[in-house]
Amino acid sequence: MRYTSKVLAYDIINDSFYEKPFHVYPRNKNDEFSIKYNLTKEDIGKILHSINKNNFCEKIKNEDKSIKAEWLYHFNLLYQLVNEYGVMDMVSIYLKICEINNNILIISIHD
Repeated sequence: MRYTSKVLAYDIINDSFYEKPFHVYPRNKNDEFSIKYNLTKEDIGKILHSINKNNFCEKIKNEDKSIKAEWLYHFNLLYQLVNEYGVMDMVSIYLKICEINNNILIISIHD
């Protein structure tokens, strides 16, 4: 089941969202993205905290049993990053996140 209404972003992007701890799920694409742009956890936090309801794409029912969340939220945003060659790029970033036990889990973060 997929939902695309911007109103649904209020489920996860609320006043307390920006204060919640976050964790990045270990995936090859996430690691490759972090290496390509030399991202620290602090950098990823800045990207995560820059999303807003206008970046919302869809909310889908989670079918991955290894992730203990009912809903997954997809976002896309443009963000300026420095690539591995030291060149500033405007990057289209895909984020898939969920909330588990009052923590934000970044399942996917890549271009």
